[in-house]
Amino acid sequence: FLVPIADLMLDPTNARGHDSAPRNLEVIRASLARFGQQRMPLTASGVVRCGNATIQAARALGWTHLAAIESDLVAETA
Repeated sequence: FLVPIADLMLDPTNARGHDSAPRNLEVIRASLARFGQQRMPLTASGVVRCGNATIQAARALGWTHLAAIESDLVAETA
């Protein structure tokens, strides 16, 4: 299902921080632009379990929605 990016919440427990590595976001943006988005697991409350950087890259591309699947993953296993 499609979810408005504005409704998604970054997972604060995600160990991967991309703020200090702008090159990572550049690569993700290029991948999204070329191939589109493939997945976005999130909790029922809208917390993204895998893909904080994908959200940031999609916003930078001006996207307003992302495809998502509801998942029962918890932060420790995502």
